[in-house]
Amino acid sequence: MTATEAAAALEDAQLQQHMDRDRENLADDERGPAEVAEWERIAQLLATTGGTYDPKADAVVQDELAAEAEREREKQMEDDKRRHSVDRYLPA
Repeated sequence: MTATEAAAALEDAQLQQHMDRDRENLADDERGPAEVAEWERIAQLLATTGGTYDPKADAVVQDELAAEAEREREKQMEDDKRRHSVDRYLPA
């Protein structure tokens, strides 16, 4: 993604957020502001660094993926622990 494409995506997200304000069921939706903030971050990153956007090189995206993987690992460990504790009480 180029800086021009990111700027266009930011404009689209801002327009969608503006249009959603009039829709009562979307007025409190946090996705609109979050999407605008993310596009602002990407557009600024590209404006500062130039080049194209690559999520694999984006430290924020990689940190989010690492945190998600850690949460999944912790959940798996809890599930295994719970399963092990139940197995202790089952007849052999």
